[in-house]
Parts: sequence; structure tokens; C-alpha cells
Amino acid sequence: DADRLVKVYQAEPGYSRFEPSPAHYRDWRGMNASFEDLGAYAVTSMNLLSDGEPLRVTGAAGTANLLPTIGAVPLLGRLFSPEEDADGAPGTVILSYGLWQEAFGGRAAAVGSRIRLDEESHVVIGVMPREFTFPDRATRLWTTIRFSPGLFEDRDNHYLHVIGRLRS
Repeated sequence: DADRLVKVYQAEPGYSRFEPSPAHYRDWRGMNASFEDLGAYAVTSMNLLSDGEPLRVTGAAGTANLLPTIGAVPLLGRLFSPEEDADGAPGTVILSYGLWQEAFGGRAAAVGSRIRLDEESHVVIGVMPREFTFPDRATRLWTTIRFSPGLFEDRDNHYLHVIGRLRS
């Protein structure tokens, strides 16, 4: 049902499309009547440290509901739970198929292992199928965004990408 997925922007004076702030995203989810769900993400890059050489990787930090909203299903493991999306929650990560092959040799035991992304420990909870390339082919992993409460106070902090699944 990809025809029911839409990218949601906010309008600002002088801008017809503007990425929303976390505060706007939170409000949209609370007032939502048109979508089955709304998920959000931000593109990021980080250093991955595991058993092999350090790697600089591009990733997407998203809300726990993002991947289910777009209909994603992991090849191995599972998707994020709502608890893993909370501020202060332990780090979890889902690997792309390519990164799983490159950094973990395609071993199923990668799920459950610990890696470091920049300075933070994360548990690998899943691997996505080879053909999954969201939001683009450069994305090598997905983490949860874990909004801190202060991010909901600044409506001028425009950096999120929001995807909605229209109701039937």
C-alpha cells in the first residue's frame, strides 16, 4: 500500500514545505485524524565500532513507529518497541543487509550483539532485507530518536522528516 504513504511538511511564511520540529510532530500525532500513524526520522552519520575496523556510517534515527508505518519487516530479529523510543532508553540498532554482511559476515549471531555508535553502546535487534533502502541507499542502520523533553520546547528546530500512512 505504498500509495497511502505521504511525506508531511509544515508551511511557514515564505516556505511552502518545511521540515517540522519535534514539537510540531508531537502535536500532529496527538491531533491526527487522517493517518493510521505518523512516523518521524532524521538522517545522521556516526562511527560504528564492533569487532572489526571502525566505520563511518550513515543512518536514520527514527521514532519506534516509523518502520511499521512504512510497512517494513526485518529479515532477522525485530523492529523497535515503543519503550526503546523513550528518552534515556538503552540504545538499540537495526542493521542494513549490506552492513550486516560487511561488518558481521552475515552471521545470525549479530542479532543480540553489542556495538558502539559514537560513544554509546547499542544492542543489535534486527537486520533489514537486502532490498530495504529507506530513506535512501546510503542508509546503513536505524536507531531510535529518543527525544529529550527539551526538544519539544523549541518549535524553530526544523529537522525532522515525517511520513504518514493515510487511513483507508
